[in-house]
Amino acid sequence: MRGAVIFDYWTQYRRSISTHDIGGTGAAQDTSRDARSTGLEEPCSDDSFRTKPATIADSTTHDPEYLDRTILRLGFMATTSLLSARLSAVIQAAALAAMATLVSCRDSASAVRPLSDDDRRAIRANDSTYVSAWMRDDTSGVLSTLTADAVLVPGGMQPVRGLAGARAFWFPQDGSHTKLSTFNRSIDEIDGTGDVAYIRGSDSLRFTYSKDGATQDQSLRSITLAIVRRQRDGSWRISRMMWATVTH
Repeated sequence: MRGAVIFDYWTQYRRSISTHDIGGTGAAQDTSRDARSTGLEEPCSDDSFRTKPATIADSTTHDPEYLDRTILRLGFMATTSLLSARLSAVIQAAALAAMATLVSCRDSASAVRPLSDDDRRAIRANDSTYVSAWMRDDTSGVLSTLTADAVLVPGGMQPVRGLAGARAFWFPQDGSHTKLSTFNRSIDEIDGTGDVAYIRGSDSLRFTYSKDGATQDQSLRSITLAIVRRQRDGSWRISRMMWATVTH
């Protein structure tokens, strides 16, 4: 926009010069005064671009090539100024976006809270439901304590994924059956932040395994580490669980 205005002014100025005698003393002098009154006799603050006041004696002021160079310089200066302003605006916008991101990260970090007493009680309640469901031989009750994407990691075995996998692993349809008579669990640690926590403990079990008419009474001790997640209703469920048998 600035370059266009300058170009338009100088176009009119050159036309006015072409209609006057450069060697005369009348209209040319008026044109010179008009140029000085507008301040355009010094189109740039740089000394290398500075021009002399437009006078009749200074014929270069009315030289078309000289005017063309001056127009180009002024247009370049105006364009550079406009680009600098736009670049400055882009930099400011980027800085504001970076600040907003930092504030968002800070707010997210502050939103992560430690477990409350209610959280710990809810985690213990889900664990108690898990144990009591096993004691009742309640398949649905056991699975209800797990998340839909739960992963079980039995010691020395491949991971078992999902509720269908957990059902097939714990309650297989091959004619076998496991019935617990004792399930003592000692919780050693519960901790976490936000919607994720872990529970660590040790177990002591007695159970009867039967298949094809044969029955075996067994017992074992194990250590367990489970990751639990808060659900939308505020309850907690087991998301990951691994255990290993203690041999000594």
